[in-house]
Amino acid sequence: MASRNAPKIIAIGLDSADPDLLVRWSDADALPNLAALRAQGVWGPLKTPEGLADDAVWPSFSTCVSPARHGRYHFKATLPGSYAAPRFRDHHFCRTPFWASLSDAGKRVAILDVPKSPRASRINGVQLTDWRVHGRDDKTRSIPALLAGTLLGRFGEDRTDRPGSGEFQCNTALPNEQMRRDFMERLKRSVHDKTILAEELLAREPWDLLLVVFKESHCAGHQCWPPGPDLREIYATLDSSIGRLLRFAGRETTVLVFSNLGMRANHTGNHLLDGILRRLERRCRSRRDNARIAADIFYHRARNRLGRPAATSRHRLRCAFVLDHNEVSGAIRVNLAGREPDGRIQSGAELTALLRFLEAELCALIDPATGRRIVDKVIRTADRFEGENADQLPDLLVVWAREQPITAATSATIGTVTALLPDYRPGNHIPGGSYFACGPGIHADPAPHPASIVDIGPTIAKLLGTQLPGVDGQPIPVVGG
Repeated sequence: MASRNAPKIIAIGLDSADPDLLVRWSDADALPNLAALRAQGVWGPLKTPEGLADDAVWPSFSTCVSPARHGRYHFKATLPGSYAAPRFRDHHFCRTPFWASLSDAGKRVAILDVPKSPRASRINGVQLTDWRVHGRDDKTRSIPALLAGTLLGRFGEDRTDRPGSGEFQCNTALPNEQMRRDFMERLKRSVHDKTILAEELLAREPWDLLLVVFKESHCAGHQCWPPGPDLREIYATLDSSIGRLLRFAGRETTVLVFSNLGMRANHTGNHLLDGILRRLERRCRSRRDNARIAADIFYHRARNRLGRPAATSRHRLRCAFVLDHNEVSGAIRVNLAGREPDGRIQSGAELTALLRFLEAELCALIDPATGRRIVDKVIRTADRFEGENADQLPDLLVVWAREQPITAATSATIGTVTALLPDYRPGNHIPGGSYFACGPGIHADPAPHPASIVDIGPTIAKLLGTQLPGVDGQPIPVVGG
């Protein structure tokens, strides 16, 4: 089978599989297939956009550019000229995926379940979207179109994430042990089903690229942190799947296994951020403005309680406001004149002064119970991410200190802000993934070779004898250079 239908590249994504655990457990012989890849080839850490989570990292992987160029930071879109935040859809993306360029170059590709990424409008091969991914954007779709229906009829819908059904088991902490056991069984079944599909595609023809992403390390990381037997079992199940798929590899096959993010305890202050920001804003406005905002808040709360949400946005009276974001960091957007419909802050000196004020005050916040800082850093996105679509990102990312739960914030400026701690998932993302590669021309080297998440696509293209136009990444020298 391998000699007849061996693909040129098998790329396997382990969504949010913690890079430290992958190394530790492969060293401990718990992940024998990954350990063999490390022994036979090269590996290294993957840099990812700091302060952002999977909704920004996966598009950076698939488009090989910065979030300031592909335009996505969260599952909700930020639209210049509007305060609305609709769900991010394909038409909001400003870039196409790298496999579209490979397909246009005549390469036969099979792309299975790359999350939160733009779809190719046409494909020389197979493309499956939103079947078994963490946090689906839309219904399951495919090229050819019949594939999605066939899979749903054969294997059924995703049993941990069903948009519109209210069943998204990774959204909050699992309440009891029975639900945890059921969750684990669903994840293992999901790995099994996708492995069967990938095996059948590998047996069908000699693909130039088979790219498949498994979500289960992501889901288990959220629910089974800190690491223990359950999380280790999911990683072992994924390692077994890697072994099954590598049976189809021949001498001419390059194997690339990668993860996009790590995991740690999910300590965050996002639930406090709006209250903190409101108190800071009072120092930037007149007494009259503060009275208008108080009246506006009362009006909106009253209408919401009556079931009659107001059509206007409360953001219009703010100097800056909080955007929805993953718990890894709070997201703040300035109400900027010329960008927002009712912008209050002028570009130039006024904007610079406001950003400096917010950065200094946020970094000064401490936990009143322990005296520890609760903000690790504040990232000004305009300085960190370059690109023509930077105005679709938050202006500030408030990266929280993750050592302990954050239930209150205090400083000389705001006094003390408290809030009930929401039912957060026990684990959540940290920046940085990893890659492991072996194949023809790759010489075994135990030393780590750092790369970036945007380098994976250019590396695959180089291995297939082509180039990707207009990308930020470069081929990884020890793999495709």
